[in-house]
Amino acid sequence: MESFQELMVRVRSGDSQATRELFNEYGDLLFKVVRKYLHSALRAQVDSADFVQEVWLSFLQNPTTKPNFETPQHFGAFLATIARNKVIDGVRRGLMSAGYNVNCEVNLPTNPVPGNVAPAHCETPSKSAIRREIKDVLLQGLGPAYQKVGQRILSGIDPSVIAEEYGLSQRTVERIRKRILDQLQLL
Repeated sequence: MESFQELMVRVRSGDSQATRELFNEYGDLLFKVVRKYLHSALRAQVDSADFVQEVWLSFLQNPTTKPNFETPQHFGAFLATIARNKVIDGVRRGLMSAGYNVNCEVNLPTNPVPGNVAPAHCETPSKSAIRREIKDVLLQGLGPAYQKVGQRILSGIDPSVIAEEYGLSQRTVERIRKRILDQLQLL
């Protein structure tokens, strides 16, 4: 088994296998440090692995300029300090800058108020115009007297109530209703 100093020499020379050994050895430590300092409001928005990758990137960009580490503990403390600083910087960006401010976010209600209707379910001017045009087409084949009866049918009034209002037989109102439904099937 090689010493820590030999492993660091191999890392500084660019040996990918030695770098992989460092990742395996210190990866869990970095995740623990990141999770310790990461603000709870940001945990749902950022991945801890992103911070860990930033730490490794900072170290590996130019490993020859980094100090010589006497022991594995010194190296671990160095990585932990970088991780802490990266997380603190990320928290500052996330909590204090206007573009990332998680304190300004508004959660969607889990139980919406019954009166709150989505805009798609509201009557728009174009929907209203289309509904009127369809109504006009459906009533077009009826005489003027029966058009009023047809309007009441399209409004959802019970045929027996319409028959009573206009002094017609219920069969006549049903016949008008059937003509409207036939017209609707032709559209």
